[in-house]
Amino acid sequence: MLPTAGVIKATAKKILSQNYISCFVSCVIFSASFAASVIISGVLETVFNIAVAITAFLIITAFVLFPLFLGVVRYINKAIDNVIDYPISVFYYFSDIKLYKKSISFLLEIAIKVITRGIVFYLPFLVVWLLSSEEFYEKLEIVTPIWSPMLSSVAGFLFIIATVGTIFVALKYYLSTYIFVANDDISPIKAINLSVIVSRRTRIDFVFLAFSMILYILASLIFILLIFTLPFLIMVYALHSKCAVIQYNKTIASLKCDNTNV
Repeated sequence: MLPTAGVIKATAKKILSQNYISCFVSCVIFSASFAASVIISGVLETVFNIAVAITAFLIITAFVLFPLFLGVVRYINKAIDNVIDYPISVFYYFSDIKLYKKSISFLLEIAIKVITRGIVFYLPFLVVWLLSSEEFYEKLEIVTPIWSPMLSSVAGFLFIIATVGTIFVALKYYLSTYIFVANDDISPIKAINLSVIVSRRTRIDFVFLAFSMILYILASLIFILLIFTLPFLIMVYALHSKCAVIQYNKTIASLKCDNTNV
């Protein structure tokens, strides 16, 4: 059985109290990079348009911020085991071209899985939404059916179902980031597959943990506060993930199936 949310948070605070400065600096590096990407996107929107700005932000996020974020999670995870390195090690996935490609491959694998499944969930909503739109019939130059407006409420319901379904599916992969950074030799696809297996018993616990952290999450929407809350949020995630993996390994060991250990 996993530790309760209260135990996880209390343990995270205890570990952070011993390593807060180094963990804080590692998160400042990421936060500053994020702020720089937002500023760059803002400049591009002013000079060009919002489409260029969004495209630039997505590119920076994928090829700069994501590998850097992995490095931060890896750094804070090592702090749990009392392995303290210099904060500059958050650039770990930029230190070698193979590591960098591996981090990008991991992102692509996750994105493809979530997006393809999301499309399946949102497709019924999109169809109904189109059928309820007057503009759709105007472009086809046909009379809007009398029942068309009634589909708006159906579209809203389908949107909620699609969103919940996509989040539920995405939760299968929530452990993959931890598994990926905790084992430098693991492949992206194996980290993702192991997350799917391990999270079957732990994702509900993670949801309750996330709800217990709602004030920290909301506070993190303010950039200045994000700098201070991010070390704690990542520490809580890493601790929960470590406990989930340890529990999984113990279960496998008890079943004498050591070949599937994380």
